[in-house]
Amino acid sequence: MDFELLLDGFVFLEAPRVDADDNLYFSEVMQGGVCRRSPDGKVERFITDRRLIGGLALTEDGGFVCSGGEGLEYYNPGTGERRNLSFTYRGKAIGPFNDIQPDDQGGLFAGTSDFGLGHAGSGCELYRIDPPGTVTRLLEGIVISNGMGFSPDRKTFYYNETTEGVLAFDLSPEWTVTNRRLLAPFQGADGLAVDSEGGIWAAGYASGEVIRLLPDGTVDRRIDFSGKFEDCHVTSLTFGGADLRDLYVVTAGDYRKQTVNTGAVFKARSDVAGQRTPLVRF
Repeated sequence: MDFELLLDGFVFLEAPRVDADDNLYFSEVMQGGVCRRSPDGKVERFITDRRLIGGLALTEDGGFVCSGGEGLEYYNPGTGERRNLSFTYRGKAIGPFNDIQPDDQGGLFAGTSDFGLGHAGSGCELYRIDPPGTVTRLLEGIVISNGMGFSPDRKTFYYNETTEGVLAFDLSPEWTVTNRRLLAPFQGADGLAVDSEGGIWAAGYASGEVIRLLPDGTVDRRIDFSGKFEDCHVTSLTFGGADLRDLYVVTAGDYRKQTVNTGAVFKARSDVAGQRTPLVRF
């Protein structure tokens, strides 16, 4: 697969999403903000005062919901509307959040995170947030919550627990998860996307690669990014384009160093199409 360098000069990129007009959104975790690259190459940047955005979901009204150290936030580039989204579970506020994944009901799967970056313990949780704000806790005892995705038949939920690897769960018609199992040991598993054939694409922060897994856990392919630049880490990926065969990969350097020019966006044509990511209603 031949990857083209689309953008560079950033520090730590995350959370790529592509809208129906082929605009690519992504976050700058350390420097702050959400960027939007249009098909003509123009890059705009929004909410630059917000840092630690590890997850992004596009909304039905042309805006987006993003995660971060302050919880979740809604922003609409067209209208300028901006508001915090606060949610509680059993009377207690939940968050902050790292990666988030839209479901087919207009809601989100959202994993909490330790933004102290100590990761000493297992205090993170996974929630499903249904519009306008009903919260269901799906999992607890997570060390580092990361990328998520659903099988094409919506019977399996895939979840990157960074200290373990790619996890698989049975997904019920009510969008709850059971039968946790380790699909593939993978230290440093970060973002995740599931293609239209059921292949699971996982970003390897520690290894600087992208792997594609089959539903039985077999490694179908590995794509090495470690030589793209010094200290290259792959953080996330997504599919886009009219045929969903444009594969976008975003990278970062070591978050402790915040080295400039390690954050980049790469694009390639995939032989297998992705799935259209649902839109959310918040």
